Amino acid sequence: MSSLVLPNKPHTDSLRQNDSQFCPAKEFNTQWPDSKGLLSYYNRVVSTYSVSSQISYKQLVSHVKFSRSTGLWTVTILDLTTKQERIETCNVFIGAVGALSTPADPPFDTTNFDGKVMHTAQWDENYDLTGKKVVVLGNGCSAAQVIPVSHRSLLSLFALLSLTFSGLT
Repeated sequence: MSSLVLPNKPHTDSLRQNDSQFCPAKEFNTQWPDSKGLLSYYNRVVSTYSVSSQISYKQLVSHVKFSRSTGLWTVTILDLTTKQERIETCNVFIGAVGALSTPADPPFDTTNFDGKVMHTAQWDENYDLTGKKVVVLGNGCSAAQVIPVSHRSLLSLFALLSLTFSGLT
């Protein structure tokens, strides 16, 4: 498994002293940027440090096992495009995926709802929210990104923070 080493640039010394100085975001001026701002920042960091060749997309880590005898991690990786599986070994494994990286459907049937249903991980950029009544289920990071960006054009917005689903089918 390849490793990622940042080139020795003048501002990498400030990384050691203060993490907030590492590659500060210039693409947005808010604590809760939208997806376009995040993608722009991500692309700039990848370009600045010339690491695009070190990044693999559409890969699924399907199994990880640590061997005490060798001190190595064995990682099984599935390429979601080609469906090819490969096994890599490494001495350090960092599982840097969000706990909610796989979209979770709500625990009730949404097919009876007359309006548009979208998950923030599968957002329809072409859908116009102008003048709509919108309900946001949850108040996590996704809601923190959706609400500030969309609230200006909405007729009304309801953010449900704590939910108990009982008897819903």
